[in-house]
Amino acid sequence: MPFTLDDIETIKVGADPVELVRRLKRIGVLACGYDLHTGVFTYQGDNNHILTAPTNGLHIGSAIEPNPDAVKDAVEKLLHGAVNFEGFCYEIAAAGVFSWEANLELLHVEYKNKTGKVLMRELIPAFYDQD
Repeated sequence: MPFTLDDIETIKVGADPVELVRRLKRIGVLACGYDLHTGVFTYQGDNNHILTAPTNGLHIGSAIEPNPDAVKDAVEKLLHGAVNFEGFCYEIAAAGVFSWEANLELLHVEYKNKTGKVLMRELIPAFYDQD
């Protein structure tokens, strides 16, 4: 049975980034992405199962000039709990990110600029894949 938006909302509550990846994989999410300009998450599963979900209404403009070092700093802050999701979004937008995509099969996240160019690829540590 494919995952639902209710499944996703339930598992997101209180999850840090590491636990969130584990929970998403358990319900069958293969990839997910976020568009800073529309504030919409996209979740992909088997058999072309795709769900979209608006978040808290964030619609953030991104800087034109990319700054990969600032992207890396913002990711580190998020992973260490030094910034919440909204703060993270503003920081990476200021660094030129327009969207990101997490591939839960290949275990990486790509942060992209307006033209889709990858500014940074972050490997998701292998322990994320453990249950």
